[in-house]
Amino acid sequence: KLGNAKRKLNITSNKLNNEEISKLAKHFGVKEKDVVEMELRHASRDFSLDQSIEGDDSVNYIDIIQDESQDQEAVVSDMEYKSIAQEGIEKGFKNLTDREKKIIKDRFYSEEPKKLHVLGDELGISKERVRQIEKTALKKLQKSVKAMTL
Repeated sequence: KLGNAKRKLNITSNKLNNEEISKLAKHFGVKEKDVVEMELRHASRDFSLDQSIEGDDSVNYIDIIQDESQDQEAVVSDMEYKSIAQEGIEKGFKNLTDREKKIIKDRFYSEEPKKLHVLGDELGISKERVRQIEKTALKKLQKSVKAMTL
């Protein structure tokens, strides 16, 4: 469209001046800076990523592009590990006492985690005792997850 508009407006120069940019902007109904961007994109050279880099026939452009995404094998492996770990947590929960389950759920699985002293008041124990029970329960869960992932 840019080439057609240039021909229609009798613009023949390779480099647009301000007047020509203004004419094209009015023609397309866009801002002048948009015309400059269109011209830059239009003038830029296309090339194949399989093309050799100048001066080195052994390296192609595709070889130097870095893929920032995680490879599929790592993604699948991570998903499998998380699934197995979740299964370990679920099995581990079955080995917890009711008090341990309540503390873990209220501290880690709640939208608003409860503080140690709040749980202590609810259970009729000190916050230090709640911390100790939490620590023991987490060790049990960790042991269960490790057993599942080995």
